This record gives sequence, C-alpha cells and structure tokens, in this order.
Amino acid sequence: MTTQELKTYSRDEVVKWIIIDAKVYDVSRFKDLHPGGASVFLDEDISGQDATEAFYGLHRHEIITKPQYARLQIGVVEGEKSVIHSRIGGEISKVPYAEPSWLSDGYYSPYYTENHRRFEKAIRAFVDEVVSPDAIAREADGKPPSKSVIEAME
Repeated sequence: MTTQELKTYSRDEVVKWIIIDAKVYDVSRFKDLHPGGASVFLDEDISGQDATEAFYGLHRHEIITKPQYARLQIGVVEGEKSVIHSRIGGEISKVPYAEPSWLSDGYYSPYYTENHRRFEKAIRAFVDEVVSPDAIAREADGKPPSKSVIEAME
C-alpha cells in the first residue's frame, strides 16, 4: 500500500487489527501462515492493541519492511508518529557489539585507521544500494545476478 492509500484510524477503531509503531496492520490473512502460529495474534495483549514491544522483542525491523509484510499495513494511528526507523545504508550500527570494535567511535588502533572506516562505509553503501536490492530480486525470480551489478563491481 502506498502512503496515499493508507487510512487514519483512532485507537478505538483498531479492534481486529494490530498496531506496530503507530502503523495499523491487518494480519487476518497472514495469521495462519505465521511461523509462531495464529495463537500469537489471539492474545489479548496483541489483538487490537499496540504490539510494538512484543513484535520487536522477537523480530528485527527489516522483517516488517519486506514487501510481503509491508502490504499488510492498512493505515496509521491518528495523532501518532512512527519512532522506529530503518538503518541508513552504509551506516555503522550504534547497537553495542553489533560491529567490530575497530569501527566504533573512539576506538584507537595503530592498525585500523580512518581510511579503513571510510572503506568499510563505502563497501556497506555499495552492498546496501546496489547488491542487496538485486539479490532480493534475483532470489524472487531465480535468475543470476544482473549485468548492471557485475559491471558496478568492476
């Protein structure tokens, strides 16, 4: 669903759906396919409630941004704004121990310099912007990597 098609709901209207980060999701078609079973959606703390904490307690943010799950979004909660944002391509994670220590701000090593950090950031940006989108598309259609990706690597 595009942003233009999304409706705005009050919290009282969201009784059969779930809320994740101020976004309303209709999981009725998905609940039987959920790896954890349909019963997780029947919990009174989930159905018709803000399930943000429960969702992020078990899932990474990238899960909800995948097209097959993003299409479940039917609207947003009136007067609320999303506070969880995707990682910026090429950026280093701020989560403790999620990255090698030599990439962390304030880490000094005579072996790992600012040049290494710039190189790492450039590689991450390339993978995030060029390789990953093509890899996802090729996974879906079963074809080999696009010629444009191969040429971009040269």
